[in-house]
Amino acid sequence: MKVLFVEQFGDLGGAQRCLLDLLPGLPSRWSATVVSPADSGALAGRLARIGVTHHAFPFGRYSAGRKPLLEQARYLVESRRLASWLRERMAEVEPDLVYVNGPRVLPAAVAAAGGRPVLFHAHNHVPQRGARMLLRRSLARTNVRVVSCCRYAAPVDDVRVVDNGVPGPTTVPERPDEPRVGVLGRISPEKGQLEFVRAVRLLRSVADVPTDLGADVIGDVLFGDSQAEAYAEEVRREAAGLPVGFPGWTDDVGAALDRLALLVVPSVREPATPRVILEAYARGLPVIAFASGGIPEILSDDHGGRLVTELTAAALAQAIKDAVADAPRRKRWSEEARALWESRFTVERFREHVLGAMEDAVR
Repeated sequence: MKVLFVEQFGDLGGAQRCLLDLLPGLPSRWSATVVSPADSGALAGRLARIGVTHHAFPFGRYSAGRKPLLEQARYLVESRRLASWLRERMAEVEPDLVYVNGPRVLPAAVAAAGGRPVLFHAHNHVPQRGARMLLRRSLARTNVRVVSCCRYAAPVDDVRVVDNGVPGPTTVPERPDEPRVGVLGRISPEKGQLEFVRAVRLLRSVADVPTDLGADVIGDVLFGDSQAEAYAEEVRREAAGLPVGFPGWTDDVGAALDRLALLVVPSVREPATPRVILEAYARGLPVIAFASGGIPEILSDDHGGRLVTELTAAALAQAIKDAVADAPRRKRWSEEARALWESRFTVERFREHVLGAMEDAVR
């Protein structure tokens, strides 16, 4: 089977890492071609390492969230150009399936498919009304099927929900002796790094919190998001004078997680199920997270971590304080987290279920 993968970003976010997890699991009799914007070499470089054919297409960057009218008009023009470009690639590749890994490129991919089977993989909830209407119009075609990482991100009712999966070590790494908490991932307002830093500030005034409690904001701004750039500066200003490190982006997520005693996921408007929670589970790292978006679908309170229902810095600080003070509970959470990964979130299970959805879409 020939598959054309259409990706909406050239940077490495969660959806792109899921694609990189999936590709090595394709059966040897299948062939894969990936196309993505020519805005970054990060994804292209990873594809080259695993021997997957890649082509870059011209597609501009767009603001996160609600788009200005000028950007909306540019998007419509570029989508038509992209559809024309994709038709040419499809004439060359002759794919049996078009796999679309993001909503921005879906209208163009569906228009170019010409009746070929299309599988759309939903990784994020689309909140903007206009974008959601355009997405659903594309999904209404009879040749389009949908797989979603969680029920919250599902754009329509008729979807197959497949949990994301991640690779993991054969054994649980040792946790550090010194208490350290951290957030890891793309820096953006919805991801809540500001709430995390404010929680750390509140903890500094609590008597029974260890004075050597350290914190890290691991990650960076992605996708050329100017709003996120301004937000990152605000986070740094809020962290002034606090024991908060900013080590930047890392490709070695496992090593970064192994330096922590707790992973904090303070997403205030989480669009799906964060991949980093599953990466923490794989390493037996307890998680404290806001009950936002699809997070409650993968984290239950007091099982593998703490689900914080009040989305405030004060509630987050209280949850961190309680966890740092209770070593036996953290040990239990660690064992539960690892068991969750083994039973539900391995990369092998993810590949099996997505490949099944791909085969069903072609049938």
